[in-house]
Amino acid sequence: MSYSQTSTDTQTQTVNLRVRRDIRALIDRAAKAQGRRALTL
Repeated sequence: MSYSQTSTDTQTQTVNLRVRRDIRALIDRAAKAQGRRALTL
């Protein structure tokens, strides 16, 4: 296994987690704006 592949995989996972957090925050904000409870994922 090469180090570059491992590094790329780790970076991709980190970016995916950050995007999920951002999307959850957007959904929560939209729900609050409509007077609904925030989602818990």
